[in-house]
This record gives sequence, structure tokens and C-alpha cells, in this order.
Amino acid sequence: KSDRHDRNPDSLSGHDLQAPHALPARCGRLLARHPLRGPIFESFAVSDRIKSFSAIREDAPPFCWRDATGHEIDILVDLASGSDTHVVPIEVKSGGTVASDAVDTLAWWTAIPGNPARGGVLVHGGTESFEFRGFRILPWYLQ
Repeated sequence: KSDRHDRNPDSLSGHDLQAPHALPARCGRLLARHPLRGPIFESFAVSDRIKSFSAIREDAPPFCWRDATGHEIDILVDLASGSDTHVVPIEVKSGGTVASDAVDTLAWWTAIPGNPARGGVLVHGGTESFEFRGFRILPWYLQ
């Protein structure tokens, strides 16, 4: 009887449990071209934010935001101090490079009339850290 996993050398199977040292490389290859790569990467970034704040015993739960027309911010973190509100918008992109329009949603959100937030962060799947159009661009491991 043929198993569907036998036809794809990159698929995961019961054999991976017998060779766990090969699992990370195979998972990386699968994720690189997986159709849900973006949402998986975004979930990773959100959970990492939660973990980071828990580690320093800060209560800054992340929120997401979407309006009726489809604009959305992946993560909003309120770093309020006393009565001061300091909301940081964070966009997450799984790509290794940053496209010129990658911060458009951050720019749109910070331009909403009455919004006190200025700046924001774009977390990406690459390794470069820089400023772009007034926003911080950070690799996933520095978020």
C-alpha cells in the first residue's frame, strides 16, 4: 500500500520521528513554499510578542485592528505609562526583503485624524534592520 508521503521527499512522515535531527531542515523547506506561510509567520510574531512581555512581567497584551474597508494592523501594543497612551503598530511580513509598499498600512493608520501614534514597526522574515519612511524595519529575531 502506497502512502501519499512516499511520493514527496519533503513531506513529513512517521519516519521523521525516527530521525528527529532531520526534522528542522525538512520543516524549513516545507514552510518556505507553504501556502499559509504568511499567516504562520504572523502567528509566530504575535506569540513571540506575548512571550517577550511575559518574560519581563509587563501587561501589554497585543491587539489587532481592522476597519470596515479592510485596512488592518497585525499587532497593536499599548505601552501606556500612567495616563499617557503610547500605541505601537506592528506589521508582519514573512518575506526576506521589504517591498516599497510594505509600510503603506502603517502610514495609513498613523495618519488617521486624532490618532496619537507616530511611527511603527515592520517585522520581516529577512535579516536587515533599518529605517524606512519613518518606520523601523526589524528582522523577526529582533522584534
